[in-house]
Formats: sequence, structure tokens, C-alpha cells
Amino acid sequence: MTTLLDDLLALARIESGTVLAEPVDLVGELEPRLRTWQEVATAATITLLTELPPQLRAVCPPETAGRVADIAIDNALKFTEPGGRVTVTLTAAGPSARLSITDNGPGLPGDEIAFARQRFWRSTRHANIDGSGLGLAIADELATAAHGRLSLASATPHGLTVTLEPSLQEL
Repeated sequence: MTTLLDDLLALARIESGTVLAEPVDLVGELEPRLRTWQEVATAATITLLTELPPQLRAVCPPETAGRVADIAIDNALKFTEPGGRVTVTLTAAGPSARLSITDNGPGLPGDEIAFARQRFWRSTRHANIDGSGLGLAIADELATAAHGRLSLASATPHGLTVTLEPSLQEL
């Protein structure tokens, strides 16, 4: 219940417009979170690979990349079997940055990908897995607040890729 309330409060803050964009060091925001997720992945016997540049800045609300990464990595670790892999990459992509989290779990069929960012949506195949169905909805709102976008796509040969693309700021 606490997680659900925290998620609803996060959505309310984003939608209220009180979360303002500012220059953010994406690498500095992600590195400490990725160290924590590395410990979680290791305990689950899942390989967490990270590819970050030395520095990359974007104009977005603080914690956007970190919160989206937390949501996507949490989901990836829930659905990836022991021995599996989750990859986090951050790159510059034209006028935006690109943060991608890809797992080699079961993924989602195309018809479910279309609904996965809706509030409280959960696949019927995941009924026994903890979650509120708000994570990707929050990630989508954060992407919008960052004047960017969040996309979901099937990974090859199976799995899911969650990609955040906030706008870049010149250094």
C-alpha cells in the first residue's frame, strides 16, 4: 500500500507542473543507483551490464533518468530468469539522450506493449508478480516532463527494451 501511495504522489507531483526541468548530469544521477541495482541483480543471479559515457547532461526534472531506470530495472529483474541479462545503456542520440534498459526475459506481445504505459495496467500473465501497474505510467509522465519520450519495444530474440529520450543540453 505504501508503494502504491508513493507512486500516486509521484504522478500527482509530475502532473501538477511543480517538477521543473533543469540541467542534470545523467551519468552522476545513474551511477549510484546502478551500483545498488548491481547488488540486487547479483543476488538474483542475473547479469547487469552497464554502458555509460564519462559525462552526459540533459535538461529534465532532477531524478528523471534515475527514476525511469529504477522502474525499468525493477521490472526487468522481476521478469528475467536467474542466469539472464539486463543491459543499461546511455548515449547521446542527436538532439536527445537515450537511456535504454533491455532484458532477455519473456517480454510483452505487441498488443500488450500498446497498453503497458497505462495506469494500473498489468498483463494477465503477471498477476502473481508484485506491482501496482503504475511504474511505466510514472516513467511515461517523467519522459513528458523532460520534453522527451518513453518507448517500449520487443527485444530480440525475446525480452523488452524501455527507452527514455530526454532533450540534451549543450555542455
